[in-house]
Amino acid sequence: MGAATLLVIGLTFLGSLVGVSSAVGAAPEGEGVQTTLRVTPSEQGAEKTPAAGVEIIVREAEIVNREILSTGDEVGRATSDETGFVFVPVPQAGGYAVELNVDTLPDGVELVRADKQVLPVTARQGQPTNVIFN
Repeated sequence: MGAATLLVIGLTFLGSLVGVSSAVGAAPEGEGVQTTLRVTPSEQGAEKTPAAGVEIIVREAEIVNREILSTGDEVGRATSDETGFVFVPVPQAGGYAVELNVDTLPDGVELVRADKQVLPVTARQGQPTNVIFN
């Protein structure tokens, strides 16, 4: 039996892709990054489950052509809840490096793509921005 993999789905896609009600909780407001973490079991046809307790770290970053050129100070961190949802507020719209702390993944779970542990994200003004680790 192989290791389970982590599949991450942006919140706006959650209802249509995995059949979860959009009324999971109050929707965050303002600038921030958000994601919903789901574990895909290695067994064929097994149901995806939320990945609770996974830490996301956000740092200031200079981003050019979807690549992180440099990172700065940490601006926030948060841990996914029992539904796998995590939201990290950021101080303003702009470029950020968003890291999934693989040391906090559930036992036996790994990222689908290990090279996507840190992603460049451009946060939008006045609204959450979805992050998809895959």
